[in-house]
Amino acid sequence: MRINIQWRVGGLLALVLVIAFGASILIATTQTRGLLHNISEQALGALDRAGNDRALNVFNSFETGAAGSIERGEMDIFRELIQDLGAIAGVEEIGLTDPEGLIVYTNRPEQLNRPLNPADFSETVASGYDLLKKEQGDSLFLARGHYLTADCLRCHFNARLNDLSGVLYLRYDMKDIRETAALMAAATDQAGLSSMRTGLATGLGGLIAALVCTHVLLGRLVKTPVVRLRAMMQGLSDGRLVQRLGMTRQDEIGDTARAMDALADSLRDEVVQTLTRLADGDLTGSVRPRAAEDVVRGSLKKLSEDLRNTITQIHQSADQISCGANQVASASQNLSKGATDQAASLEEISASMNEIASQTRQGAENASGAGGLIHEIQEAAGQGQKRMGEMVQAMTNINQAGHNIEKIIKTIDEIAFQTNLLALNAAVEAARAGQHGRGFAVVAEEVRSLAGRCANAAQETSLLIADAVEKAESGAQIARGTQESFASIVGGIENITKLVAEIATSTQDQAEGISQVNLGLGQVDQVTQQNTANAEQSAAAAEELAGQSRHLRELMGRFKLPSTRLLG
Repeated sequence: MRINIQWRVGGLLALVLVIAFGASILIATTQTRGLLHNISEQALGALDRAGNDRALNVFNSFETGAAGSIERGEMDIFRELIQDLGAIAGVEEIGLTDPEGLIVYTNRPEQLNRPLNPADFSETVASGYDLLKKEQGDSLFLARGHYLTADCLRCHFNARLNDLSGVLYLRYDMKDIRETAALMAAATDQAGLSSMRTGLATGLGGLIAALVCTHVLLGRLVKTPVVRLRAMMQGLSDGRLVQRLGMTRQDEIGDTARAMDALADSLRDEVVQTLTRLADGDLTGSVRPRAAEDVVRGSLKKLSEDLRNTITQIHQSADQISCGANQVASASQNLSKGATDQAASLEEISASMNEIASQTRQGAENASGAGGLIHEIQEAAGQGQKRMGEMVQAMTNINQAGHNIEKIIKTIDEIAFQTNLLALNAAVEAARAGQHGRGFAVVAEEVRSLAGRCANAAQETSLLIADAVEKAESGAQIARGTQESFASIVGGIENITKLVAEIATSTQDQAEGISQVNLGLGQVDQVTQQNTANAEQSAAAAEELAGQSRHLRELMGRFKLPSTRLLG
């Protein structure tokens, strides 16, 4: 359970005041009762002494009168003395006994010739010349023995000196003194109780008044300022720069309030403003700790310096990233453009190689056809040797076949020319391809070599065919030399057969080589396409990186740094 300081301090002060007032009341009451008791005892003692003194005065008067009257034998005067003294207030009984203790003179006639109380008589005799004084209830008993002197012996002839002549006694009433003492004791007790009640009432009233004053003063002097201090501290702990206390009290609470106002001003002018500048990106300010133990400003200074160094390094890194991103973007764009151009060139080369492959296959087919025709010519030449009679017709067929062969040779010559041209183009493209085109250059060189050989063979074949046609046309004039011509024709045809076979084989090899070239170009084109895609992705990533670096620089631009800390 929460107890505020007013009730706590008030309760503590109340406990202290209760203890103090209780002790004070107890001490005062005890002292008062002791004082009253002492006064009562002194008064009672005075009363008792007064009673004893009155009884002793009466007894002394009795002894003095008795001594004069008895010594002179004036017993009537002695009786009158007894009656006079017996009439004094407080005298119960006064009298004289004989040596045996019988009362011979008394103010109370009923006591005559009666023995005195044996105990009293014995104690008196035992006391000798001393006065016996003792209290008996509410009475005071005084007695003294009287002894015979030399003067007494003049009348008492049979007596001896210092013999007991009798006992003078007095019973004095002390009841009024006892009653007065009881009244005084009761009055003393009543006064003590009254004093205690008065002390308790006064103490309780003073205690209540002190508690009320203490509670009110604590509320005004302690609780209210402490509540304001607590509200201010709570506001500061919640991050609110509340209104200042502005206390002018010249005590510890006033000093604390002024210290709290100074703390709030310090937090507002130094800590909060510094944090506000840092939040706004202004890192140019500085914080100075007031002492080596100033952990708040020390930590704020370290935070400011660390943040300034970090933002400076981030700013420099952002500049470097931006520069590198721009370079990567530019290189990626160039790489993408080069990859695209390379892919287009490879497509053109692939198309050209496909066309070369088609023409090569066509040349192979033509070479095969030419081989078949030459085989037929060889068979016809063999039959010509047997059918000399059919020379004219055979020469006509030979002429026709020569024209056909001439067309084929022209075709072969054209094929060789086209092949040579394609090989030249392939060599040019291979040179353009650089390192990747070395294999194409070798293949193109081989194709050119084959094309040259085809061209040479076609020229030779053309010459032979021309010669055969010429001979066929002049076959009628040189029929006699037909046998020799046939032999030459058979030999030429054999050579042609070999050449055509070589052309067909070379053409077939050329077609297979071009197929391999097409396969390699396809793989190169696939790789090029992949490189193109990668280059485009790299270019896009570089553009994105450049955009992010520009955004980072824009974000870094909101921070204000000292110019001496910026590099570049």
